[in-house]
Amino acid sequence: MSKRFATPSSVIGLVLIVQTFVVLRPTGPAAWPFTEYPMYSDVHFEGDVVHRRLLFAVLEDKRTTFVHARDFRLTMWAFQSGPLAAVVGGDIDRARVFANALAISHGRVTAFRLIDRARVLTPSGTEDRSAVTELPLPDQQDLSQ
Repeated sequence: MSKRFATPSSVIGLVLIVQTFVVLRPTGPAAWPFTEYPMYSDVHFEGDVVHRRLLFAVLEDKRTTFVHARDFRLTMWAFQSGPLAAVVGGDIDRARVFANALAISHGRVTAFRLIDRARVLTPSGTEDRSAVTELPLPDQQDLSQ
């Protein structure tokens, strides 16, 4: 083989080796084939609900502020299984931990407001099933009474 074809052949060979590694490495079903993003790795059927959840903190002065994974220095997945899951599940104790973390930069959090822009898959498209819920965070002293 001439030197003229050696470099392109080496690059092609390297790409094929890397692609083989990506396909064969154990990543779990959520990452198949290449991404962990649920939109691409999960199958959705008629009647399934697809959620797009937005989390807001209600501050002591009644202002609301959008809460993002960056506010906790979390990845999107850790945010979904941490603060977002706590609010969706109504777990006041877990939510309070995240509220205390937000208090450092935003001030005292009195509640979390969740806007769930849910869509239900139907044969003719999607239907809106949006909802707004609020999880109040009472003071610790309020709980002891």
